[in-house]
Amino acid sequence: MKSNLNRRNEIFEGVLPALGTKEFAEFTEKFENNYNNNPELKEVIRKSKEKVTRSLEAQYLSSCDFITEKTLRFFLLEFNNRAWQYGLRSMPIMFNIMEAFFNYRKPEIYFELIEDENYLISYYDFIDFITSKNFNENIKLIDDNLSSDIIYNFNIGKDLYEIMFKTDTNDEFIVAGISIIRRNHEVTVLVITGKKEVEKLAIKKEELVAHTSNPNKVEMFNQFNESIKETDIEYEYIDEEKKYIKVVVACRIDLNTMTIDARYVAEETNLMFNIVTDEIDGFLNENAEFSTENHRELYQNNQASVMSRMN
Repeated sequence: MKSNLNRRNEIFEGVLPALGTKEFAEFTEKFENNYNNNPELKEVIRKSKEKVTRSLEAQYLSSCDFITEKTLRFFLLEFNNRAWQYGLRSMPIMFNIMEAFFNYRKPEIYFELIEDENYLISYYDFIDFITSKNFNENIKLIDDNLSSDIIYNFNIGKDLYEIMFKTDTNDEFIVAGISIIRRNHEVTVLVITGKKEVEKLAIKKEELVAHTSNPNKVEMFNQFNESIKETDIEYEYIDEEKKYIKVVVACRIDLNTMTIDARYVAEETNLMFNIVTDEIDGFLNENAEFSTENHRELYQNNQASVMSRMN
């Protein structure tokens, strides 16, 4: 089994039943009775919360303020907030690929950012190197230079406009940072890009009403629907001039087959990510079936869309 599936299986092993089910109510009642009548359990939980709080504060504050670090720490807070407030069943679709950058501490129930190293690079020199005659693309390059379970953050710095490139759909992009992690025989690459804004964001709020069949996400979606009534949706930008909207691009590479197993493209706004992906997992239910026919159509459309955006 692929290492990302192994990790996810371990994370969700023994997960609480879905909110609103009979099994969830029975577990909650049993736990509350045990908690109220067990001072030792209360003390264990208190110490655990204290440990987790200090750990997350240390991780969040141990940053050089690079865009790669800030992006990873955004997901650090997002995953933990969801796990604590709504349960592990509420994880967003980006969790399926971004989990590679985190370890899950099951006794304390929290996600911990894996150790990271930061580098400032010249993107121009990097492109010049990988396109030169001296560059040989092979597995040995990865084996020799990427240690497992360490995040390598490569930040471009201030020269964001030094190199620009276009996709097949004629969208113009710049690159601000790249985070890479190897987990066993898989490499996950996170590229923080900027997409040139050719026109102002125009989304009708009535088209953004969120619905879900996941009971653990109902409250969260209701809060989102209330937020869009009062808050304008705006892009996040990666440059001071606000010409390039922030787009997070992620892919997972299988080193055994040297194939890309999953791709995600996520445009970031102040309230949400606009995500397309060709990975099927997020569209399936617990029985590995499409939840609805709409999910099947959405997945098929996503496959075509993600290919056009990444070429």
